[in-house]
Amino acid sequence: MEKEIAIIDAFTRKPFGGNPAAVCLTPEPLKEEEMQLIAAEFNLSETAFLVPVNGSSEKFNLRYFTPTTEIKFCGHATLGSFKFIFNKKGLSRAEFKTGGGLILTGKKKGDEIEMLFPLYRTEMTTVPNGMKEELGISRIHDCGYCHETGMILIEITDPAELRGLSPDPRGLKATAEKCNSVIVTSPSDVNEYDFLSRCFAPWVGIDEDPVTGSAHSVLAKWWSDRLGKEELRAYQASRRGGEMKLKITAADTLQVTAGAVMVVEGRMG
Repeated sequence: MEKEIAIIDAFTRKPFGGNPAAVCLTPEPLKEEEMQLIAAEFNLSETAFLVPVNGSSEKFNLRYFTPTTEIKFCGHATLGSFKFIFNKKGLSRAEFKTGGGLILTGKKKGDEIEMLFPLYRTEMTTVPNGMKEELGISRIHDCGYCHETGMILIEITDPAELRGLSPDPRGLKATAEKCNSVIVTSPSDVNEYDFLSRCFAPWVGIDEDPVTGSAHSVLAKWWSDRLGKEELRAYQASRRGGEMKLKITAADTLQVTAGAVMVVEGRMG
């Protein structure tokens, strides 16, 4: 079965920034084993697999695979998928149903894409033993856990310390079992943004994710409560870096607006 493929840099306006995702569009679903092999071959943090729903031109089933496992939701692969569909199929809006049952909508907004993501809350918790040390954090301000995403969120106060983190993935992975990633976040020291973050996910085979859309489904509510704002600008301070605009539109819905760039297009047999 021939597959249309692309590599797309998400949450950026320029090639080789943001977070690269692979996208694979097929007329019929692939077997899980084949999707996992393709994701391992691309060896990017995520590969998205799209299949039209009953021949629809605007509705697609969507599944996400890291190089080692399937996950329920990935923001940058969703953005990459919308960019791919809009460019290849000439659409201005589309709807995805994920393997985890989420309904995600997106539409063109100038040279950006506006999407509706879920909005998640956290419950306050304590940092797992050894995680603070493995991350190299001097002092933790607050810590939360998001059950829906399996993410631990750690807030610190020093943006410079956030940028300087360099944890050992194996040591970090050994500190916790019931999570798939840890988000470290701080207030921004740059006027253009309200907060900064980084995301480490060795539990799913990703040492550090360059820009994590799903993490911002958690971060948006966290920082909205602290700053008293429903519209926020976020920057993920990884080596590649990436940005997005966030707007809380309902108790469980987050509007995310960002850019994406197609860098590779092709076909697979």
